[in-house]
Amino acid sequence: MSLEETKRYYDKGYIKYLISQNCQHREVFLRGFEHNYHIRPLKIFTMEGMDYTLDRFDFAKRKYHFFQSIAILNGARMEAPPNNLGKMSVYRKRFNEAFPSLLEGIDFVIDIDNDLIRLKYHNAWGVKRVVQRIEILRAIEQKEHINRVKAKWLLEEMIKREEAIELSPKQNLEKSHKIATAIKKIYDKLRLPYYIVFSGKKGFHIRLDWNDFPSYFKVVEKGVWMQQQKTIAQKIAKETDTTYGEDLDAIYDLRRVIRVPYSIHPITENVVLPLDDEQFKDFSNLDFSIDSVFKTVHLKNRTLQKHLGHEYPLWQDFFKKFLRKGFGKRT
Repeated sequence: MSLEETKRYYDKGYIKYLISQNCQHREVFLRGFEHNYHIRPLKIFTMEGMDYTLDRFDFAKRKYHFFQSIAILNGARMEAPPNNLGKMSVYRKRFNEAFPSLLEGIDFVIDIDNDLIRLKYHNAWGVKRVVQRIEILRAIEQKEHINRVKAKWLLEEMIKREEAIELSPKQNLEKSHKIATAIKKIYDKLRLPYYIVFSGKKGFHIRLDWNDFPSYFKVVEKGVWMQQQKTIAQKIAKETDTTYGEDLDAIYDLRRVIRVPYSIHPITENVVLPLDDEQFKDFSNLDFSIDSVFKTVHLKNRTLQKHLGHEYPLWQDFFKKFLRKGFGKRT
């Protein structure tokens, strides 16, 4: 896919609308695909803001990873980034200092994103093996800043010693889908509202939006909630017979980011697409390339495709099941 096609995709009015709506009250981060070009933080709350971002950072000449924060911020108090990129470091420092006062909530996001390389005897590995694993993943998946010949040799040696198993992209997605299905069943049983978004490459993000949490829970201190997220994800991994940190992970750092729904993954050139029940069920038969998404998905006025759950979600049961504690009164 050419850069012109990417730019044409982002130039469509309804795509700009979808992205700007999803970025509202969140920090935006652009990371260059084939160059060391990182821009953070950005503010995109409107279609005009999206226009500015496309033009200012030259989407016609560069490919970007397009991320947004899981943290929800006070948009009215967020300072707009400077026009002069030379002043970004000063702006970033002010933003980082103001971040705690801007923070209003944090989504709970489970990241199901299996490595193409599966390790055996993980606990027995030393620092050297971990470094080798990182080198291999960078070489094969990111294709940057690494000697790919060396990495390929390392992988072959690891496979020979039966210390690693290389999965095909298809096997990887099938495993991710199986895990996502198990988590979806838990959420459906508890009647929770949630979103499932295909990450564009080899996994899914399953998100509980902070705005959907019951009001009695929102008095919990944000730092405590971040630690509780890890606990919940670890117990969900155990419940679904998967490995926390390998098969699934909780994005529980305040500054962590996820891919913006409806953006393009610059490596696979797939659309990062929110999925409804039918699309998730029929996932293996879908094509997420831009042309296919335009033909098969009605994107105009589309949303994040929230799985609505029930008028009375069982939040107390969720907290008791995965935190062994309740909060306030049942609603």
